[in-house]
Amino acid sequence: MSTPRTTLAERKRRLVSDELTESALQLLALKGFDAVTVDEIAAAAGVSKRTFFRYFASKEDVVVQFLADMGTGIRAELAARPAAEPPSVAL
Repeated sequence: MSTPRTTLAERKRRLVSDELTESALQLLALKGFDAVTVDEIAAAAGVSKRTFFRYFASKEDVVVQFLADMGTGIRAELAARPAAEPPSVAL
């Protein structure tokens, strides 16, 4: 069974989303959540404010999506561990 290929548009969308997320997280770590604006995030990612809002409804959504993606990755990694393995070892 083969995995369906992603389209160029899907890959581009993922790339822009990842760039926005990375730029936002760097700025948030540097300046703090309240001090960072959507304009700054968009500029750091090299896109317009309008493009930012095509991907995220707010800067809060960037953080929420990042945490959701991180949780999905952690769940997948833990699910791949042997069932008999103690949780302390799996973590």
